[in-house]
Amino acid sequence: MIKGIVLGATGTFQIGFVPAENFIPLKSGPNVSVDDASATLTQPDANDDFTIQVPANDTAAGVNVTVTGVNDQGATVMHTFNVPYLPAPPPPPQSVTDFSLNQL
Repeated sequence: MIKGIVLGATGTFQIGFVPAENFIPLKSGPNVSVDDASATLTQPDANDDFTIQVPANDTAAGVNVTVTGVNDQGATVMHTFNVPYLPAPPPPPQSVTDFSLNQL
């Protein structure tokens, strides 16, 4: 399930295969690309995990993540997923340390 990435944070993802079990390994890949030039992407590791880091000031609504590979038959397998960007949560509540005054 794709939940999204909070602006200013890093999302971690794991590539799954269809079928999920008893499949012939890929000839090459999987490789990952993103369409947001501001996002920092790592390529999949041995567990097929990768990360996307999003700057806090990114103005895009999300990122399209494309996973590609070549199967045992030589066919290119490709799928694009949309990952939304989520607003940063508000800061935690703080104790009152002083007062302000407004004239009405």
